[in-house]
Amino acid sequence: VTTLVKCPQNPSGKKKGRSKRARILLASVEEATQNLLDKGEKIAKEAAVLKEELHAALADVQKESKCIM
Repeated sequence: VTTLVKCPQNPSGKKKGRSKRARILLASVEEATQNLLDKGEKIAKEAAVLKEELHAALADVQKESKCIM
């Protein structure tokens, strides 16, 4: 690992690609949130018990995700 980190082929001290990580992280969070909402809606439609509570929780997740993004 040390050999790879101190490789003479990359003498630059700059940390390359760091600006992309924030965008990638945000995209991952957006995708995970959408997956949660999709699966939660499916579960809420099929649930006989706590249906209203599930919909309320999903609405909260959707509202908070809009605040973050």
